Amino acid sequence: MIRLLNLILFSTTLMFSTTSFSQPIVILEYRGSNNQNLSEDISNNIFMMDPDHTEKHTVPKGQSLSEIIDNYYSGSGLDKRFLKLAIVAANPRAFAQQNPNFMFAGATLHLPSLNQIQAMVLGIPINGKLKDYEKQADNRGIFFFGG
Repeated sequence: MIRLLNLILFSTTLMFSTTSFSQPIVILEYRGSNNQNLSEDISNNIFMMDPDHTEKHTVPKGQSLSEIIDNYYSGSGLDKRFLKLAIVAANPRAFAQQNPNFMFAGATLHLPSLNQIQAMVLGIPINGKLKDYEKQADNRGIFFFGG
């Protein structure tokens, strides 16, 4: 009899606690600061002001692709992961096996404009001038950045 009363008391307590104290759960996703270029004023970025603006950059020894993206695309609001893919796609010979973590020192990178990035997404090839940037020396050193 006592066990039956304990069971009833336990089940009543369990039902009461789940119905009266239920609250919705909100799950927020934090992707960290490495994935987006966040800035208070994106209008100062040359790539945002002129969607056809491109740059050339020669990679010095010890520089990573993230540093290049921070120098040129900071404040654009574009996702860094997406920019890495776009730069690797625009410069396949500047990276060993098209891996953004294996960039050749001395390579001249073509940093694509916003319109060229949009064309890549749509599957439209970048103009023929890109091949001039892809021609690199064969005796390049490979440097690993990342994990």
